[in-house]
Amino acid sequence: MASPYAASPRAGDLQALTAKALHYYSMNNVTVTIEDVLNKMFKDNPDDIHGYIAEYYSLIAKKPVILKIKGRQVYDGKGRPTLQTDVYCKINGHEKMMARTAVASVQSISENASLDNLTAEDKRNTIDCGCAVDLINDEINSAIADMDPCHQKYADEILRELSKELQLNHERQLNENVPEEADDQPPSEVAPSREKSPAKGKADKKSAEKPAEKKEAAEVPDLSLYPGCNSIAATSVAVLSAGASCSKRSLLEHVQYLYSESVSVKPLPTPMVGVLYSGKTAPGKQMLIKELMITPKPGINISKGLADIGVVVRYMGNSMSQKAGITIRNVTESGCYCVPYDRSELMLDAVSEAVSACGYSVDDDFKFIINCSATDLFDQEKQKYEVLTGMLKSADEM
Repeated sequence: MASPYAASPRAGDLQALTAKALHYYSMNNVTVTIEDVLNKMFKDNPDDIHGYIAEYYSLIAKKPVILKIKGRQVYDGKGRPTLQTDVYCKINGHEKMMARTAVASVQSISENASLDNLTAEDKRNTIDCGCAVDLINDEINSAIADMDPCHQKYADEILRELSKELQLNHERQLNENVPEEADDQPPSEVAPSREKSPAKGKADKKSAEKPAEKKEAAEVPDLSLYPGCNSIAATSVAVLSAGASCSKRSLLEHVQYLYSESVSVKPLPTPMVGVLYSGKTAPGKQMLIKELMITPKPGINISKGLADIGVVVRYMGNSMSQKAGITIRNVTESGCYCVPYDRSELMLDAVSEAVSACGYSVDDDFKFIINCSATDLFDQEKQKYEVLTGMLKSADEM
């Protein structure tokens, strides 16, 4: 006698649903993996049963993929615009933020630039940061989406090709604007401007000899980088950080694995720490040395090297503040003491004395690095280097 429950429509639905479930689990090897993890767990007898199961399935789960990249403008400690990049990945079926990086959008400009140039540069940096945010949220996000964050070389190749395309479009726009500006000016206005220069002996000869090069340089189109170009580097760093997080490695180990497919313990790069700052924008007559840095000798443990440098830097701050007052403790952006010196030798002597006073040897424990920053010393009009206040030297004399 058949069961009345088996003959009911509901029983037929349950049987069909059960058949579908068995087929689904069989096609996806669910029962096989469950049986495997249960057998391994029984053999290993772990303390954390659920953690053991979670770790097992994390190894056979689908690889993480990048869902989206989000850029935004933030500000650093000095109120300057900074580009922040967030990388969101799909992991175990859920969206997670795996990396957040920040890249400064401040471009290098001479410290002795005029106020107008500094103001214009500040505005340009703000606009450039906004353009970088738009690029990350639009073109870059579309190009990087659905990519494995651990495939750094592939991501960099895509970013490189995108950067080339953006640069070509930028140069094309610049070249298209050049003829329009030239057409706006009547040709009759160009010719008379050359004839209005005063004809006075040597002055006339100089004016005739000079500008062949300047004139050619003025006619070269402005092939500057496209606005927001730092978005490429920011995205590359963010993807690298996301790949390290997804692979559960430190950033240094992840970089090593990308290029050698094996992780080995390697020492960190030797640090260089700025101690004294001088130069054209600093008080004092000497301009030859802009920044004096010290670094531990190669082979010294990085922790010990940094600790030794800290001892020397603190000693210099204490000793110089007693001689020149507490204001000498004010430091520059790079953390250097800004002390007025009239000769470059005095900077070297000050650091050497501090090293010796702390019980170290200049020959055995430290090396000195000098940043001359020749671009700040060079006078474009006189074509000479101003090594001291009022003292100009040519390249041959240097």
